[in-house]
Amino acid sequence: MERKRFKMKILSPVHIGSNRALEPLDYVVLDNYLYFIDFSAFFAQKELAKDIFGSNKNTVYIRQKMRDVFLRFKNEGKISQFTVSKVKVSKELADEYEKNLSRIESSLQVLLFPRNPKPYIPGSSIKGAIRTGVLNEMANYEKGRNCDNKNTRVYSKKTGKSYLDSRKVEYCLLKAQVQGRDGRFRNDFSRDPFQYLKVSDAEVEGSTKVVLCGNYSFAKSYKRGIPTKREVVYSDAEREIVFEVVFDKERAEKNISLDVNGIDGFLHYAGEFYRKKLKLLIKNLQENAKNFGGRDDVLSELESVCSKAVSGSCLLRIGFGSGYDCVTLEKYRKQKEPQRGRPGKGWGYSINLAEGRRPLGWVMLVEY
Repeated sequence: MERKRFKMKILSPVHIGSNRALEPLDYVVLDNYLYFIDFSAFFAQKELAKDIFGSNKNTVYIRQKMRDVFLRFKNEGKISQFTVSKVKVSKELADEYEKNLSRIESSLQVLLFPRNPKPYIPGSSIKGAIRTGVLNEMANYEKGRNCDNKNTRVYSKKTGKSYLDSRKVEYCLLKAQVQGRDGRFRNDFSRDPFQYLKVSDAEVEGSTKVVLCGNYSFAKSYKRGIPTKREVVYSDAEREIVFEVVFDKERAEKNISLDVNGIDGFLHYAGEFYRKKLKLLIKNLQENAKNFGGRDDVLSELESVCSKAVSGSCLLRIGFGSGYDCVTLEKYRKQKEPQRGRPGKGWGYSINLAEGRRPLGWVMLVEY
């Protein structure tokens, strides 16, 4: 059994999605902090709760009244009695909260990190990013191995066409298919090397922050869609995010055909893929600097990520913002290539940014 511990260094803001979101009445924003309301404590104040949530009260009235009441609690030094915890928010988000508090049509939902009870990065997110990198690097490395064939396609009676089955392509690349007596190849779960790789959850030490995240086109540096409010982890030299990776080498050697060379082999393949992707993203930004409104700040952030990714480490991109640039099996999905002369068309011409300038999701793994 091979076992190693790693320290994750955050190179750019990271948001991991969860099934938990704060609705506008679940929190208040005061002095650049978001406070999680403890409703059991609040509703113990029966008269106050009745005054706010009584009959014929609309949502806008309740929002404003709750903000005023919690501001009074804060000034009286009692806010901790009626809140569960607090998180920093960006000035941009605090300003939007005040601006849209009275607008019923405005979305004030906040998307949170997974919690247990502290924020943590699930091991499945880390393992998924590693798997994406390994599969894409294998697709490029195994030049003589074509996994677009009859064994990886499924036939649709409805359309009369055959389509690539992404799961079968994955197992083909991982050399995890076996041939049955009928001559057909089938996925063999026991031959997938990732079944023997386990990654623990990584608890996030230190503070998080809620910021606005938006998608920006390279064409005119404009926002696409409605910015979302997300809890992110920022880079911090003192932050300790430690997790463990275990690889059952003995069982793997008995079952798998792919030579991954243990934990270091997984991370080598994944790291190579993400380094190439980061350089491609920087190149796309440089080539479209004029169209992107001279956004040197965004380019500087990416170049900073590149400079921090030291030799011998594993660069990954995880969570929200990884997007179309780091999709699994990109070689076989036949993605629409960037169209020269038409910025903004095709993949690679938009980017998700936190606070309007920080690329999302880049981390570095260093053996601890």
